[in-house]
Amino acid sequence: MKIVIFSTAYLPFIGGAEVAVEEITNRLPEFQFDMITAKMKKELPYFQRVRNINVYRVGFGAPLDKFIFAILGW
Repeated sequence: MKIVIFSTAYLPFIGGAEVAVEEITNRLPEFQFDMITAKMKKELPYFQRVRNINVYRVGFGAPLDKFIFAILGW
């Protein structure tokens, strides 16, 4: 089963919600997770596999990305 997660930030940006997502996904190895998040830094890759999560970053690599994420995310 596949689950899609929308989040304005993920690694390397760490907060309480990001820690919670990591804990939940680590405890459910039978599921496959896809996360769509804002890029916010040019150095970050557009796709990255982090443990049990396929992380897809959208945007231009600028802090403004988290504000336009609602439009680009879908």
